[in-house]
Amino acid sequence: MKKKIDDNSGYTLVELIIVLAIIVILTTAAFVTMSVMHTAKVKEAAATFDAEITDLIARTRNQDVYQDTNQNGAMDSGEELPGYKYELGISYDGGKYYINNWYLEPGGTHSEATTKRKSLSAYARVQYSDFDGTYVDTDVIDGHMIRFDKSGACVEGAGVYKFLKKDGSVIATVTINKNGSHQIK
Repeated sequence: MKKKIDDNSGYTLVELIIVLAIIVILTTAAFVTMSVMHTAKVKEAAATFDAEITDLIARTRNQDVYQDTNQNGAMDSGEELPGYKYELGISYDGGKYYINNWYLEPGGTHSEATTKRKSLSAYARVQYSDFDGTYVDTDVIDGHMIRFDKSGACVEGAGVYKFLKKDGSVIATVTINKNGSHQIK
């Protein structure tokens, strides 16, 4: 009686290569999916920022420019409100960017009670340039604010805002012109 030597219950080299190829394909698909998701989150952050700019312009245009203290229905000397009542700020806290909608008190201080904070994606970085071509991460700019006057012109914060993925690739830009127009690309 002959014993068979081919009675081997292990994996063949071809089967092992097929399994490794499947693992590589699935891993690559997961990385591509994650990259697409991060890109979408950064685009969403830029769109949120642009929408907040539109909202800020509308609120500023509708703001009262005087306080009718003698209640005669007209702006008299001394009744003008100093500065601007609404402004937008970008802040960085805990590894994430936020958009802060501030209401300014007549003395020029921010009112904490009326501050609305909107979270941007944790996958986004925001850089700013005031049209000079030098970009700075907004997390290193202390007190970066955006303000518009009643006519809709940008009086502070005009420039280009780049929205980048964590790897540094630019996904979207929001440009705020001094005349108050803004666009997202």
